[in-house]
Amino acid sequence: MKQQPPLTQSNGSILITSLLLLLVMTILAVTALNSTVMEEKMSSNTRQKNLAHQAAETALKAAEAWLDNTANVGIHDDVVQKFTGVAERYNSATSASSLNWDTNTSSAWTISNSQAVTTLTTFPNDANLIPGAPRYLIEYVGRVGEPPLNFTDPDLRQYAFRVVAIGWGPDKNTKVVLSSSFRKRLL
Repeated sequence: MKQQPPLTQSNGSILITSLLLLLVMTILAVTALNSTVMEEKMSSNTRQKNLAHQAAETALKAAEAWLDNTANVGIHDDVVQKFTGVAERYNSATSASSLNWDTNTSSAWTISNSQAVTTLTTFPNDANLIPGAPRYLIEYVGRVGEPPLNFTDPDLRQYAFRVVAIGWGPDKNTKVVLSSSFRKRLL
């Protein structure tokens, strides 16, 4: 019978190597998990910002459509009378002090100083997705250009308006404020 070689004693180096390899793999997995969580938060924030931007854009377009369709008056005094600081319409010469540009507080944009856009259709059918309807205000800034030198010539200068709109994302802390200038020659 052949004799077996004597067993040598193990010094535990395989166990230590295995534990170190397991530790390295655990650190890599935790790092990858943290990176994935951070990317998920970033994409959620981007989505909320996009929804808020779309809401503000909808309000801006609604205000411009109102100006394009409704504010068609022929006399300068009529424009001044329509823009008296009531609801969402302001006149920079007479009611500028009552304008509320505070975007940090959503309660500053109320029915008394801005107009809500209730026909928001740019979002999915989930009514709870948007915490508040986007709102806008319109400020009449004056006429653009030089008046006619001859008083018998009609005044063909354009009327100028500033439109400010705010929209919120699903989280009320996410908001976007947009502003545009609008000019119109009134008939």
